[in-house]
Amino acid sequence: MTTLQPVPKEPLVNIFGLNHWFGRGDQRRQVLHNLHLTLSPGEMVLLSGPSGCGKTTLLTLIGALRTVQDGSVEVLGEQLRRARKSAQRRVRRQVGVIFQSHNLLRCLTAAQNVQMGADLLPRLTFAQRRQHSIDLLMEMGLEDHCHKLPSALSGGQCQRVAIARALAGNPKLLLADEPTAALDRRTGREVVELLKRMVTQHHCAVLMVTHDPRILDVADRLITMEDGQLTVA
Repeated sequence: MTTLQPVPKEPLVNIFGLNHWFGRGDQRRQVLHNLHLTLSPGEMVLLSGPSGCGKTTLLTLIGALRTVQDGSVEVLGEQLRRARKSAQRRVRRQVGVIFQSHNLLRCLTAAQNVQMGADLLPRLTFAQRRQHSIDLLMEMGLEDHCHKLPSALSGGQCQRVAIARALAGNPKLLLADEPTAALDRRTGREVVELLKRMVTQHHCAVLMVTHDPRILDVADRLITMEDGQLTVA
């Protein structure tokens, strides 16, 4: 009998020899040094390291939010070095990003902010996108806050809205920059477990920057960054 071998997973992110600098002339400083990294569907990778070591810079490069200067950064089949704006837009539409600051629009309610992410789902009607947004807020424990403006929410509640917004477009890749930093222990754990379920159910990948030792057990891989270099934790 012939044994079927598992089909290898094509990486969603494939980085080789990535270098990056800030500044010009005498002020030019290298912040990333010859990085190599792959992210595959269905895995959650946690990235830790001291402040200022380059973690957020790496996330913005993967998310096509910053220009790749040197090396290869292939995300969702698109090579981002020297990529055209159309290619960068295609990547951004398939990537969910959670920043340290929630970056919510102050003039929109929680549900409306989340629906900005759901609007990337073209096959859903307006009503379906609105309901999808409300359902996500309910999963975040915010069912009583859907129609509130950010100014009426706590910092932790705003962060949960931002996480729901990133999830709303069913991204293939989620980049999270310390998403539990403003949350209490119980809520932070719930949020990370929700992200873990999404990895399993939607076969996406999550790269999360964190300093929270309480959530390390959910990771498929732990990596650390120091002085712009990656090592296995």
